[in-house]
Amino acid sequence: MVRICKKAIFLFVVVCLVTPHSYAAVDCEGKIETACRVSVKKAEKLEAKAIKLTKRAEKYKARFIKRWSKRCEKSDALTTLSSRCERMQAAYESKFEAFSSRLQNFQDTVAISAETAVNACSGQCVISLEELRIVEERVPNESQEDSQGDSQEEVNEQTDAAMQYLKAQQPVQGANVGISLAASRSGVIFAGTDGEMVNGQKRGAVHVFERLEGSSEYQHTARIIANEPRQGKDMGFRIATSYDGRTLVASAISVGIVYVFERAEDGWHETARLRRGQDQGGFGSSLAVSEDGNVIFVAAPGASVYDPEQPQRGRLVNAGGVQIYQRTESGWVPSIFVQEPQPYSLTNCAQDIAYSQGVLVFGCPFAGRGIDYAGWIQLFEVELDGSRARHLEKIDSPNAQEGGYFGFSVAIDSDVLAVGAIGEAETGRAYIFNRDSEGYNVVREVTPINTQNRASFGWDIAALEGRVVVGAPDSHRVNFYAGSVHEYVKRDATWVEAGLYSATPTADRYDRFGKSVALLSDSVIAGAPNEDSGGSDPNDNSLPESGALYKIPVQ
Repeated sequence: MVRICKKAIFLFVVVCLVTPHSYAAVDCEGKIETACRVSVKKAEKLEAKAIKLTKRAEKYKARFIKRWSKRCEKSDALTTLSSRCERMQAAYESKFEAFSSRLQNFQDTVAISAETAVNACSGQCVISLEELRIVEERVPNESQEDSQGDSQEEVNEQTDAAMQYLKAQQPVQGANVGISLAASRSGVIFAGTDGEMVNGQKRGAVHVFERLEGSSEYQHTARIIANEPRQGKDMGFRIATSYDGRTLVASAISVGIVYVFERAEDGWHETARLRRGQDQGGFGSSLAVSEDGNVIFVAAPGASVYDPEQPQRGRLVNAGGVQIYQRTESGWVPSIFVQEPQPYSLTNCAQDIAYSQGVLVFGCPFAGRGIDYAGWIQLFEVELDGSRARHLEKIDSPNAQEGGYFGFSVAIDSDVLAVGAIGEAETGRAYIFNRDSEGYNVVREVTPINTQNRASFGWDIAALEGRVVVGAPDSHRVNFYAGSVHEYVKRDATWVEAGLYSATPTADRYDRFGKSVALLSDSVIAGAPNEDSGGSDPNDNSLPESGALYKIPVQ
C-alpha cells in the first residue's frame, strides 16, 4: 500500500509539472494517503497505467520547463502571451490529451483537489522539496527512444532559425526543383527537376549551389541543361555526382537517356549520352557514380533478363538490374549488366541504387516470395574499374510484411548501409546496417516519433561519415503533407536520433519537404519539390510547385 501511495504522490506531482493549467499547492501527501486506504484495489489496477505514463509525463514536464518558458513573455496572465507562446501551449495541450483521460481516472481515485500550483508562463511548479525528491526517485530511466525524442526536438528548435532557404535563380512554376538531390564531398549541392521549362518547353534541368567564399551560406551558381533537349525529357529526375563534384549524371527516364556533364574552367559541358537500347526498362530510375568519377551505375528496374543458371526459364520480364559504364580514352562504354543471381519476373529490382568503395547495393521493394511487396536488397562487390561484379548477399527485411517495400531507398557509405521501407509499421521504417567480417548486420531499426501513419518515412535516405538522414515527405508534423527529415548519428557504438527537421514556420500543405535528402559534412540538405514560392520569400506562394531546398547546419 505504501508503494502504491508513493506512486500516487509521484503521478500527482508529475501532473502538476506537465499540465498547463492552474492548480493550488495543497497537502498532497496527506490526502493521497487517506484516499489510498479506501481505494487500494482500484489503485493497484491503475498502477500499471501509471508506470507507462510516467516516462511520457516526465518528458513533457522537462520540455515545458526547459523550452516553453524561454519563449513566453514574462507575464502573470495567459491573455498576454505572444502568438508563438499560444501556439506552443496548444501543441502541448494536444500532446497531453492522448493520455489525459486516463490520468483523470487516476486523479479521481486518489481524490486530489488543487488550484494554482503552476505558473503557465514560467513553468515553475509550487511543490515541496520532499515531493520533488519523490518524483526524482520514482522516475524510471527514459528509454532510448524517449531520450532521443527530447534531443531531436532540441536540435530542431536550434536549427530552424539557421536553416538556409535555397531557390533557383529564376524560379519556374511546376519545375519541382529538389525532386532529386546530390552532394559532393567537396561541398557542391545539385538539385534536379522534372519540369524545368527551356525555351518554352518542359525539358528539365539541374541547378548548382555552392558555398560563398569565407561563409557558410550557399548561392545558386549554375543551371545545367542538355545541349539538345527534347520536350518531355524530364532531365534531372534523378542525379548523382562524383566525390569532387566535377562529374554529374542526370537521367530523363521518359526517353531512357542519361546525360553526363563535366565541369571545365568555363563552366559545365555535356560530354556524353548513355542509352540502353529498345529495352529501356526505366533506364535511369536511379544513378550512382564512383568516387573518382570514372564509373557510372545506371538502374534499369524494368529491364528483362535471363537466368544464366537456368536459361530454360526464358525471358524474365521486368526483373531489373544495373548497367555499369566505364570511362575510357574514347569516351563512356558499357561494361557489364548486374542482375540478381536468381532473377524473377516483375520484381523490378534496382528501383534505388547506391555505391561506395567497391560495393554496389540495389533495392527491390516490389519483390516478395510468399509476402507480396515485402522487398529485399542485393549487394555486390564491384571491381574499382567496373569490369566485374561478384554477388555478396541478399538481405530481407527483419520485419517483412506485405506492402512493406523494404529497399525503396538505399544508401551506403564505407561500412554503413541504410535502407528505407516506406510501408512498414504504417509510418514507414528505416534500417541501419554495419559491415563486419561476416557481412552486414542490422544495428538499428528506426521509426519516426510523433508522426502519423503513411508518412512515407524512408522515401529517400542518405549516409555520410557516421550520419544517416531519412526523408518523410508525407509527414503531417507541421502541416498536411508538409514533410519532415530525421537525422541519426553514431555515438561511440550506438546510433541515436539527433535531429527532426521541418520547414517551420513557413511549411505549407503538400510541400513534400524530405522527398529528397543529401548530406554534407556539416549540413543536412532537404528537397521540397512542391514548395510554391516565387523567390527568396518562402511565404510568397506565387509559383506553385516551383520547388526549393533547405540547407540545415548540424553539430
